[in-house]
This record gives sequence, structure tokens and C-alpha cells, in this order.
Amino acid sequence: MPEQKKRPQDYWEGYRDGTNAVWDEVAKMTAKGFTSREMQITANSKRYAMTVEIERELGIQPKIPPPEAGAAKAQPDQLPPGSSVLFREQRPEKGFALFSGLVREGKPGYCVARTAPQLIRDRYNVQRAGILWLSSADSDSQGFSPAALGIAPNGTPVQEETINPTQLPLLFARIANFMEGSKGGVVFIEGLEYLIANNNFPSVLKFVEKVIDTATKSGTILVLSANPATMDPKEFSQLEREMTSVM
Repeated sequence: MPEQKKRPQDYWEGYRDGTNAVWDEVAKMTAKGFTSREMQITANSKRYAMTVEIERELGIQPKIPPPEAGAAKAQPDQLPPGSSVLFREQRPEKGFALFSGLVREGKPGYCVARTAPQLIRDRYNVQRAGILWLSSADSDSQGFSPAALGIAPNGTPVQEETINPTQLPLLFARIANFMEGSKGGVVFIEGLEYLIANNNFPSVLKFVEKVIDTATKSGTILVLSANPATMDPKEFSQLEREMTSVM
């Protein structure tokens, strides 16, 4: 098939597959009784992911909304103990890069992620970091997988954990346990959009505020990654204001 005919076909197939994926997700959430707000967040996230993929194929540089006026900026090497930094990015690459760099320098590390733990270890070489996987699969009524054993206070992982995203109090307890037992460490959280979709923004914001307070007291560097295009602009601005710096 000539190239000029194949490209529109590829474009249509990608658009069709992406649209079907969005509607399939909406149908599943409707059957499970998700709220309209949760469905909106998921649909926006899926739609944006589809747009990014199409732009990548066409060689178009995606656009990210500018940060809130007056948002603090800093370089990674300027982050003192107890500080918090938010990366505004479509994918959590910069957040993972900072986290893995600090872990390789010798800091105890703990990662809360939507990305599967083995993929994180393979790609970012953080073998000694604890990883808490946000997933509703194979978790018990308390929010953890039956085999989860936790993480040692010195930052050495005993076994990878899985936690249900709806269990915010338990999630905070695991993070606080690491921070208080591993002074001067680093915690990276990605998947805020997923937490919001499974709870609500006010609850997730309060959760983030508590984590920031604990990080400040324990001297832990807190790193967050979120895509502003998948969140309400006013809500994202609230999140930015809680952080020491925004990048």
C-alpha cells in the first residue's frame, strides 16, 4: 500500500482503538457504580493518552499548561531534606529519574506507583528501594495483598506490596512508617490521578498535606509527579501551592 494511503489508515485505526478503549473503561466504571466525577477523570486521562500517542506518531510536541503564576521553581540538587517537589509531566519520567538518582546516591527510597514494581526495577535500577503498587487486584479487605510483608526501617525492601487505591489511611500509614524509620530518605508518589479517580480530590489533597507534613518533620525529600492536563486546573493549582517547588 502506498505510504500516502497507509498513513490515514493508521491514523484512523489508532483513533478508533483509543476511542474504544475510553468507552470500554467508562462502561466498566458505570457497571461498578463509579461517580460521574470519577468517570470524568478517567475519560479525560484516557483521551489525553490517546492524543499524546497520535501526536507522537505525527512528530508533534505535546503541550502542557503553564504552571501557576508565582509557583516556586528549583533544581533537583537544591532540594534540602524535608522539601517537596512536584513534576508537571505527561509521564513520570523526570520524577522517576530524580528518585532513582537519589536512591543510587545512597538515600533510602520508597516508591508509591501505578507502574508495576518489576518494570520500575528493570528500567530505573532501584533494586534496594521499597515499592508500593497502587492496584485493586489481588488485595484483601484491608487493602494489601495477602503476601505483603512490608519494608524494613532502613529502607531495604522485604517484599513488594500492593495496596488498594481506596485505602488512603493505610497508604499514609505505610508512607509515614518509612519516613519515620528512614530519616533523610526519599519518597516518590506517581499515580495521583488514579488516587483521585478512586477517591475524590479533597480526600487526596488532605492525604498529600499529611504526607508533606510528615516529610518535613522527618527530613524526607518528597517527589510527586502528575499530569496537569488530566486534572481540573483549580484543583491542580491547589496541589501546586502545597509544594516547596514545582518543576
